[in-house]
Amino acid sequence: MAACDTCHAPTMQKYVSDKVYEKVADIIGGDDDEKFNTLKPIGVGCIVCHSMHPTGELGDKFYGTIKSPKGAPHGTIHMPDMSKGEFCQKCHQTLDTKVLEPIKAKGMRFGKTETIWCTTSYDDWKISGSKTTCQECHMEPYEGEAAIGGPKRTLHRHHFPGSQNKEMLEKATDITISTMDMKNGTVVANVEIFNKAHKIIPSGCLILADIILKINVRDDSDKVIYSREKSIYAGSPGIMPAFAAEKWKEVPRTAAIWLLDDYDRTTALQVGKNLVTVQFKVPSNTKGVTVDAELVHKQKGKTTVMKKQSASISLK
Repeated sequence: MAACDTCHAPTMQKYVSDKVYEKVADIIGGDDDEKFNTLKPIGVGCIVCHSMHPTGELGDKFYGTIKSPKGAPHGTIHMPDMSKGEFCQKCHQTLDTKVLEPIKAKGMRFGKTETIWCTTSYDDWKISGSKTTCQECHMEPYEGEAAIGGPKRTLHRHHFPGSQNKEMLEKATDITISTMDMKNGTVVANVEIFNKAHKIIPSGCLILADIILKINVRDDSDKVIYSREKSIYAGSPGIMPAFAAEKWKEVPRTAAIWLLDDYDRTTALQVGKNLVTVQFKVPSNTKGVTVDAELVHKQKGKTTVMKKQSASISLK
């Protein structure tokens, strides 16, 4: 758990005894769902971000983006860097090699790359070159009272919607369809997917998602004359659990520690325009066709429609 709880439950490392730590590890590795649900309060909460020093260490002081907050029930220290995407880097990028040392000392073998990828959101955001911060999308601003009876000001929601949120997925992309050419009964159509997410998608958790583009072409009698599915992903050609020392057994509940060799982001939706070209034959005397495009997000058995678009193409 040394690598996992650095981000998932950092308060355990700071506040609990070794005896409690071992009990928690047993619950995570067991099959008792009722006990497992009792662990939720020790996960990521207010204290994890608001007592985290820029070095990544949890401290005994509380930080915030408001210079002189009124009505706060505790003392605070102004930290403007909390509003920057780099603040999220500590947990949302490739794990540092220092985090791996405690596990490697136990006999864990990581294969040729010796790299663990748990979440790549920050990496993908940096690669995209977007200037929009993580907080602008995942911490929606609203007007409200910071404390009971206090003055109204701009606050930020803390439910952090992401790929499991239908509304976030629906506004992440746009689709346009246009015809490029028609010759000898063959139509060439462009399906343009515009990624508005300010980062490469899909990305994130090692249980990586697929984005699937489904294309159907119907003739003027509404008969489907062409169908295609294209998988868009940001994964590895080989995702495998890391091998543990013989005395350890694999934990069935979670992916825990994984090794991803040759991680490839080029097959994902890049920020901005992504072009998919399709060619299809049309029956003679067909006056027009309709191209239907549907973008679907699939992760952990859950399917969400991100965007649908249809376009009629005249063949006269």
